[in-house]
Amino acid sequence: MDVTEIYKAYYGSLLQRAIEILGDVDQAMDVMQDVMLECQSGVFCLDNIQNVGGFLYRVVRFKCLNILREQRLHPFVDIDRCESGISFPAAEEIDDLLALLTPWGRRVLVLHDIEGYSCQEIACQTGKSLYAVRRQLTRSRQQLKQYINDIDTFDNDARH
Repeated sequence: MDVTEIYKAYYGSLLQRAIEILGDVDQAMDVMQDVMLECQSGVFCLDNIQNVGGFLYRVVRFKCLNILREQRLHPFVDIDRCESGISFPAAEEIDDLLALLTPWGRRVLVLHDIEGYSCQEIACQTGKSLYAVRRQLTRSRQQLKQYINDIDTFDNDARH
């Protein structure tokens, strides 16, 4: 089955499915473009697949779910639309605070709170128990909170 046949047979229904999952026509069209390019370039060996439509539905579904997961992990924040009273700490300040943690505590906190990995994923990656990861995450957050409170107290004392 060549790409033209695949396009004619499945494009419309696959695009509709991508739109249903993503809720965004532009993103859905990007997914479909990727899928069609992968079909054309030979990434998928469709000759040995009995149910091409079912296979392509799964490919589209997984690509859409990956996009949604990426958006959850790294949400877009339009700084221009944020309230002007909000101040964001400089990257150097964040690095300085993270440097106060132990290497293990810093690793768990960064993997979970910044990179978006679950505690279970971190446990698998590091070879530690799920309990140890959760305990360290809680401990690291408490330490950071204490460091920030100490800084605020010091700043308030210096002003008076």
